[in-house]
Amino acid sequence: MLGLLAAAANQIGLDFFYGVRLYLGSVPVLLALLLMGRLGLLVGGASVLLVPRLWAEPQTAMMLLAEAIWLAAFLEIGEDRRKRRDCGDVILADVLFWIVVAIPFALLLLGVIANVDLDSVIDSSLLLAFNGLLNTAVAYGIFLLIRILQSRHNPDVSVSLQGLMLVSLLGVSLAAGMFCLGLGVRQLDLAVIDDHLTRYRQLAVTSAALDNDALDALSSLKQHQQSPVDFQVLDRSGRILYDSNPVLFQTLERRYVEPSAVRPQHPAVAEPLDLLIPVESTDVSRPGLRGYWRYQTADEPAVRNGTNPVATAQRVVVVVEPAWSGLRELQTLSSQAIRQLAMLMLVAVVVGRGLSRFVIRQFPDLPALQGFRAEDDRSANATAPERHATSMPRDGLHSGLSELQPLLQALRSRGDVLVNLRDSYRRSERQRSRLEAEVGRLNIMDPLTGCFNRRELYRRLDHELRLSEREARELSFLHLEIDHLRHIQNSYGKPVHEEVLRRVATELRNRSRATDFLCRLGPEQFGLLLPACPPTSAGKVAQLLSDAVRSLEIHHEGSVVSVTVSVGVACFQPSRDDSDSLITRAQSALYRAKAEGRDRVVVA
Repeated sequence: MLGLLAAAANQIGLDFFYGVRLYLGSVPVLLALLLMGRLGLLVGGASVLLVPRLWAEPQTAMMLLAEAIWLAAFLEIGEDRRKRRDCGDVILADVLFWIVVAIPFALLLLGVIANVDLDSVIDSSLLLAFNGLLNTAVAYGIFLLIRILQSRHNPDVSVSLQGLMLVSLLGVSLAAGMFCLGLGVRQLDLAVIDDHLTRYRQLAVTSAALDNDALDALSSLKQHQQSPVDFQVLDRSGRILYDSNPVLFQTLERRYVEPSAVRPQHPAVAEPLDLLIPVESTDVSRPGLRGYWRYQTADEPAVRNGTNPVATAQRVVVVVEPAWSGLRELQTLSSQAIRQLAMLMLVAVVVGRGLSRFVIRQFPDLPALQGFRAEDDRSANATAPERHATSMPRDGLHSGLSELQPLLQALRSRGDVLVNLRDSYRRSERQRSRLEAEVGRLNIMDPLTGCFNRRELYRRLDHELRLSEREARELSFLHLEIDHLRHIQNSYGKPVHEEVLRRVATELRNRSRATDFLCRLGPEQFGLLLPACPPTSAGKVAQLLSDAVRSLEIHHEGSVVSVTVSVGVACFQPSRDDSDSLITRAQSALYRAKAEGRDRVVVA
């Protein structure tokens, strides 16, 4: 649908000035690009291929397609596509296209290669550029209107204030400029036509006042050649009384028509002045350059020898003149107007862009109300969320508008309060997290040896027992006690006593598997849970641990403290054991090892 609309708009133009016809075929193309992305190129192709007028103007068709491709690439390439589309940057991209690509290409193709008159190339290029920018501005304005209508029903749809300001300023400037220039150029066009019409009337009046003898004398002068102005005098019956150039008048009758027969007549060409153009003319935009002005009168009175007017109603006078000189003047006026409009549009785009960006920058950035920026990277112990937390910058609130300063001062004060509250809350949260972690660790860990405590042993043991029953695998438990630990404390003191506990715990932990579970059961007792370990292997593990502890050397004031352990081993029996019975059997084996002399392993 948009493609057909674009093709129709490219075929049917709007007369603006003389020789200046505007086409709005790019409006649906640009609107499709803004709404549908790259699919809008299909509309652009249809708008060119379906227009017979563009088949005879390949350079214009190439520029229209190049403009659509350029803008499609601008709208689709990059990560900030949505921002560029909403903020009106597409208008700036179109300005850049015409300045950097289209106009230099036209100058090279037509001015250098085709050797066309440079002024004509510049005028046609500026007309195309103005027409293209006008289409882009209109399309973007319609796009914003659509977005405004959508935002009334969809809260997720918004309109960029920057783009709205840009297109508003551009629209007001163009509307005012086009109205004033259009009115002025029309008056100048009418003045040019009136000059020609005055001369033709004077010649017609003079010719109509000649009597038949004078006309016969003129006709007998064979030396008369075609002049810039020719005229023909006829009577009411149509008989030619005088013809200054019979060949010309016969040619005009056969091969020339009035513009209204092929296209609407320009408003400056007012009755009774006609513009005749060649029937076979293909220059649709400026057909009159090879045409003729024609003025015809039958009732004008004439003044003879300064006396009273003499009626000449019985005669018809037709005056013709080549139209190129007058039309060149009209075209010059139109070209100047187009150049002024193009400059006005460029200035409006630049000023609108700068003004909109200035206004947008006056809106303060309020990070305290939107979220927090990263600030705590200085803390090496900070967690990831803490490292990405934010604070309100003291100098972040600034505006060039004095009316906003009281509001910004209030927001800055409120932001300081929020920052202080946030910092206090974060400190409290970090302290609470540390305390919770410490409490949780103390609930399951022995602070001296770093081993798990009895409570955690029962929780883990219940889990392993159920797992062993379900998967029918072996489970062993070792109950270890450091021999004569109270004697060591009494002999060497509490520091050596604690050092022995730590060294024994470290040795047991280092000799255990990753799946084994080591815990402290009493002042000098440890427990070691061995999943998937049969009785024979458990005994070997117990003996290995006993030998490893025996080899420890703890130095104190030049002497070496020897340490040994007694170990009781019990293996899980599904038919008779639970957590308490398994620990009790291992404890009984430990008591037997102590009764038999300590520093040994006993398997229950």
